[in-house]
Amino acid sequence: MPSNRRSKEASVKKITVRNIGKNKFDNQSRSCPVISISDRYSSGACIPGSKAGRNILYLDFFPGDHFENKELCITEEHAKQIREFILALPDDTTELLVNCGEGKIRSYTVCTVLHRMFDAIQMHDGVGQIDDYTYYNLRRWLGALEEQAQESV
Repeated sequence: MPSNRRSKEASVKKITVRNIGKNKFDNQSRSCPVISISDRYSSGACIPGSKAGRNILYLDFFPGDHFENKELCITEEHAKQIREFILALPDDTTELLVNCGEGKIRSYTVCTVLHRMFDAIQMHDGVGQIDDYTYYNLRRWLGALEEQAQESV
């Protein structure tokens, strides 16, 4: 019986990545998987359908360009979790929502990295700002993970 999960070698090119703020979830996206980013001082997003089997990856980090304590910013472990989450999405997934508090820095940066690493299509609600610390580290860690995966094939 064929698996309903993406293989590690599978491309993620057909997923649309949508960046949204935590208060912008709508009923149209009830079944979309979500990468939800908060920090230790915020309550996180109220995600419709979160108790109905929706795939959600919860991450907790601050934007590195705006926070001095880099231990509380994105880590290599976050990069691993993001990669594993994407690779484990069902094959018929067409959209991935990425949210943070306002949907302007952390989620925008993660969407941008995913777009550049996996050729995903970006759709942003509003204008975003790249967090250089998050961007460069996430891209570096995801790149290293991809290289490791290719070497093991």
